[in-house]
Amino acid sequence: MNTFPQTMKCLLLSSYDGIKSLEYAEKKIPNVLTGHVLVKMIAAPMNPSDVMFCAGLYGIQRTLPTIPGFEGCGTVVKSGGGFWANRLMGKLVACGNQEGDGTWAEYIVVNALTCLPLAQDTPISSAACALVNPVSAWALFEPLRKGQVPAMVQTAAASQLGRMILRLSLKYKKDVIHVVHRPALVDLLKKMGAKYVLDSSTSDFEQSLKEITHLLKATYAIDAVGGSLTGTVLAAMPTHSTIHVYGALSMESCSVNPQQFIFEDKKVVGFWLKYWIGKKNPLSLLMEIGKLTKMLDKELKTEVAATLSLEEASRELPNYLQELSKGKVLIKF
Repeated sequence: MNTFPQTMKCLLLSSYDGIKSLEYAEKKIPNVLTGHVLVKMIAAPMNPSDVMFCAGLYGIQRTLPTIPGFEGCGTVVKSGGGFWANRLMGKLVACGNQEGDGTWAEYIVVNALTCLPLAQDTPISSAACALVNPVSAWALFEPLRKGQVPAMVQTAAASQLGRMILRLSLKYKKDVIHVVHRPALVDLLKKMGAKYVLDSSTSDFEQSLKEITHLLKATYAIDAVGGSLTGTVLAAMPTHSTIHVYGALSMESCSVNPQQFIFEDKKVVGFWLKYWIGKKNPLSLLMEIGKLTKMLDKELKTEVAATLSLEEASRELPNYLQELSKGKVLIKF
């Protein structure tokens, strides 16, 4: 009979003061209820959504103190009972939790139905990041992939999700206009195969973006930055355009001239993966997720810039906030 420790090491958030307020701590491992599993964590990433959560700016807040971390991967070591929970025993899974404690801990208890089984040889960097960015990239790319729009614009194009969109556009032969914020990132994306890359820090950015979006009839955009860039991008796009805001890297309110709404029939729409999943038929969603797992080491792969132990992460995570374009920071257990 397997025996488990009563407590686990974790990163604990006691106040919504940001990543810097995390503490290396110890907490009791929760009971494993029916239909749930205990996952021994292997690795978990730091995503922008985690940063927002720690600052109290995300769409949900938990009772404090709490363990952050919206996704990660590990091995199922205990089942609370139930068909699916029992079938996951010993398997490598991608997992996450929005309601209870998160993945920045040695163990996590999650509903078995929310676990994504993965092949045992899946690279840990891909397994740990299999849920948030790959599924979001797939969802945000859906209108272009399905031919609902002829072309699209994306900001933060050098981010991990942005690179996934780029690789998907090459796979499906679709036109995407990639917006970055410094010259070095233009060269980076062009080396990856991007055709249209614009630097928002240049003096001719707005005019260049207007010319390309009108040429390609790009009436759909996705924005991870917010602030003034949301309005700048939308202003450059053709009439009847829509920009979907899925992030807030600038930590500033979106700024849009109301004339764009009134006279040009333009729209700003929010995107949250939770709502996208909720609108999907469970069977079709399962089939789509199956497609995604086959692309985790290709179009939807994740590049890792740094790997930290749990204790190192408690001290050093804030140092990586300005380096997200270099790759993910992984916490390994």
